[in-house]
Amino acid sequence: MALSRLRLRLAAGFAFAFLLALAILATVALGYLWNESTRRLDKRLDASADAVAARVGRVLQDSPASPLALAANEVAREWPPGVDRFVVVDDAGTMVAGVGPRDVIDRTLRAWAVARSAHFDVDKPGDDYRASGLRATLPRVAGPRLRFGVVTFSSVEGIDSDTRLLAGTLAIAAPLILLLSLTAGYGLARRALRPVDELGRAIAGIAPTDL
Repeated sequence: MALSRLRLRLAAGFAFAFLLALAILATVALGYLWNESTRRLDKRLDASADAVAARVGRVLQDSPASPLALAANEVAREWPPGVDRFVVVDDAGTMVAGVGPRDVIDRTLRAWAVARSAHFDVDKPGDDYRASGLRATLPRVAGPRLRFGVVTFSSVEGIDSDTRLLAGTLAIAAPLILLLSLTAGYGLARRALRPVDELGRAIAGIAPTDL
């Protein structure tokens, strides 16, 4: 009986150590998934911001006398649906054109005003957004250079869903892993304690007449 309890203790210790290592690995995997997905989203948002600024520049180059609002709204009308959304602001920070829900645009501009980096998060009830801000300067044929800003933003629901899916999968698999680790630990403990079992049986089989 004592050996059985010892095996159970060894198996429980093995299962605990295995689960601890699995928890650390899962935490690292979730963090890596989030960081890598966010990095890719930032890179995509940067490319979209550059594309918007370049299109505005081309429109103004074709029509040098056009105001920024006219060029930005033309880009907004031609912007392909289903891609990242954006907002164009003038040098004073006033919106001149945008693609996307107005409440999200307003929250994005407020977040950009206090952001300390080009990439920042935008909190919205029910959904969070990631944004990238770009300040551009264009030469004009007549007059000073034109300065404006472009902020592109996109929902992070895809990143959240992928992270939740991985976390849910690990949570569902945890009981099965615990059962398998207990079984494996008990088998390893039984094998490791086999010499002790044999020694115990040998001692129990010794009688006073067998010395």
